[in-house]
Amino acid sequence: MTFGKKQIIITVIIAFVILSVPGVIFGYPYFKIWRENREFLANPQIHDDFVAAMDKEAEIKKDPTRIETYITAMNRYKGLGDVTKDVRFYERALAISDKTIDKFGTQSYLSYINASTIYMAIGDYTKAEEMIKKSIEMSPGDAQLYLRLIELYRDFMKKSESEIIAVYENAIQRLVNVLPVYNAYAAYLRDIGRFEESLDKYEILYKAMPDNPLYAQTVKELRIKVANQ
Repeated sequence: MTFGKKQIIITVIIAFVILSVPGVIFGYPYFKIWRENREFLANPQIHDDFVAAMDKEAEIKKDPTRIETYITAMNRYKGLGDVTKDVRFYERALAISDKTIDKFGTQSYLSYINASTIYMAIGDYTKAEEMIKKSIEMSPGDAQLYLRLIELYRDFMKKSESEIIAVYENAIQRLVNVLPVYNAYAAYLRDIGRFEESLDKYEILYKAMPDNPLYAQTVKELRIKVANQ
């Protein structure tokens, strides 16, 4: 069976298209990065910081065993995102975060924390909550993690009072040094008008630190509010 000239041309075109599709599909992410790199490098306002971020990311490939390099590279891209508000830098930071988590697992405690901050910056509060909760699982004795979750619930996700209070109570049950959370809890109860409960907590704080003038003043004010309710 012989092919005509037209059939041969059509066959060649089809074969070329079939062979080209994988290259297009798999090559696009690299082309996208290359194009972005050119754009960022041409911007004198971020040029040096961007080069520093790329250099730190390149160090990961040279020595992929140092978690500190991943965290530093991630923070450099995050910093560029914070300055420029360009979500592409946050995406690069999160990509490094994913690599860190995949490679180091529970050792990547800081990666989860930093990722939560990025997700908050781009408005993905559900993912931010997930990252903070994972951080708490890894380090249940870190008071700042509970306070970060409370900040997310109160200021961004607008969770109910009962959900926020549940985090405070859980933290107090689990922490050895409860002072940072207990102090924030007392202030929160005062802010939402639960003066009697707030007074109880401030009196405990004042008893523990009687020389603290702020506690003395707050206790005095809350006693008046409770008496007038």
